[in-house]
Amino acid sequence: MADCPDCSNGKIDCENCDNGDLDDGSLCPICNGTGKLVCDRCNGTGNITPPACNNCNGSGKITCATCNGVGVVSTGMCTTCSGTGLIGPIPCSDCNGEGSIDETCSGCDGEKEFVCEACNGTGEV
Repeated sequence: MADCPDCSNGKIDCENCDNGDLDDGSLCPICNGTGKLVCDRCNGTGNITPPACNNCNGSGKITCATCNGVGVVSTGMCTTCSGTGLIGPIPCSDCNGEGSIDETCSGCDGEKEFVCEACNGTGEV
């Protein structure tokens, strides 16, 4: 939440009168003599919810583009087993029988996402 930029404590000055009084000495019918009106922007709360950051859609995080949020990248076919995942009948120990080698993503160090720089991770602008 943030303070409403249009008011103080949810109230704005009535533009129809001078602190609740009209020129003829009667009470202002717009503000009922209070000289204040409820702020339309914050509905009288004095607070507004800042708009969500467009860069991260309000999450405060950006998915790593290098690994698409997986945290690992494939370096390609395992050269030890030629991509079969096996050395004879035994699973290849270099690729754990997968046929390819996955390494921690160097773009995000395996974290899968980054703090959004546009909003410093708050999700708000």
